[in-house]
Amino acid sequence: MNAYRKVYQALDAALASGERAVAPGTEAAVQAAIAELRAEGGPRDAVARLQEISVDLARLNGALREGDDQECMMQRARLAAVKEEWLKEAPLH
Repeated sequence: MNAYRKVYQALDAALASGERAVAPGTEAAVQAAIAELRAEGGPRDAVARLQEISVDLARLNGALREGDDQECMMQRARLAAVKEEWLKEAPLH
């Protein structure tokens, strides 16, 4: 499975987690995808986007731990938008 598909599935799992913590392994999947793209000489903009996704996931986890509902909603909305953009731009083969 390629890095693009892994990230899409990780974001899907993160967004499906509801009020709970982000699904286990989500952040690791994003970090693995970053490493895979770098090793393959993947597009710099894709790597940069993955780094932003990683930060957004960390912010979501922090908001969940702190019980900050407004920040949770904002981060989930951001991740949902990124997920759809990622799917449109990424080759999923």
